[in-house]
Amino acid sequence: MDAQAKPSVRRRRWPWVLAGSLLVPLVALTAFVLWSRTEHALATTAALLARASGGRLELQGVAGSLYGPITVERLVLRDARGEIRAEALALDWSPLALLAATLQVDRLTARSVSVTPAGGERTAAAFPASLRVPLRIALKDVRIERVVVQGDAPLEFAPVAGSATFGLTRHRLALHGLGTPWAQVDADLSVGAWIPYRVEGH
Repeated sequence: MDAQAKPSVRRRRWPWVLAGSLLVPLVALTAFVLWSRTEHALATTAALLARASGGRLELQGVAGSLYGPITVERLVLRDARGEIRAEALALDWSPLALLAATLQVDRLTARSVSVTPAGGERTAAAFPASLRVPLRIALKDVRIERVVVQGDAPLEFAPVAGSATFGLTRHRLALHGLGTPWAQVDADLSVGAWIPYRVEGH
């Protein structure tokens, strides 16, 4: 009698075991998705990126969520070529575009961007072997109130507005009413990602 009961108990138990094995990962995934939408998740990610950069990236006053919109009071990038500092940065992006191997930023704004070359002087940089990016990048709407290139005679561009697309073989830059020290400029340019970097546009 007992021998016949044991298989029956096992048969009744396996649906619960299967349900539990499916439910636990589902609950964990749901909890992760909900957490990733919080500002704490964004702050944690920003801190990890800054730490992994070894001091080359500095982020202050990060707010929003990983899914956007995101605001940053101050962003600083440093390397051997100099420093880029952005103030009052805001962006909104499309995470689903990553499924198509594209980093798509729908809106990017900043109050000011300051570019300081190493040594404080603007010098001609050596051309890299390639301008290729690891995935497509689309900046659909960029608006910066003021860009300053530091040096003995600083250059100021205000405002800066346009869009940019960085592809696997060519990059495109469109500028709308760029304010320069000489005149306002509209331009639509494209450049190849490989030497000899063929430039087209007007």
